[in-house]
Amino acid sequence: MTDRDGVVAAAGGAKKEYQGKRISSELEKLITERESRQAAAGDKKFIPFVKETAEGVYAETICPIISEGDAIGAVVLMGRDERSKMSETEQKLAATAAVFLGKQMEQ
Repeated sequence: MTDRDGVVAAAGGAKKEYQGKRISSELEKLITERESRQAAAGDKKFIPFVKETAEGVYAETICPIISEGDAIGAVVLMGRDERSKMSETEQKLAATAAVFLGKQMEQ
């Protein structure tokens, strides 16, 4: 999970690797434009989500977090298996998490 500046929370093996890192300008633009994205490495839509190179990331799903009408961050799911592709399930999971977090921030 990110805010508009950096990764504020991470889970799993990526926690130490990504928590506290600055987000990329491409991710910042997606958040500002309130755009969701799902892509695999090599696709034109695939973007780095942190400023440093994210090695070993082969698929991603990104959904903006909207709170009180403002885009405040994003939920990012990443796949580390070369053969993995994100599906509609991951897209819905990320969107649900983003809506939940947005509503929690409103309270």
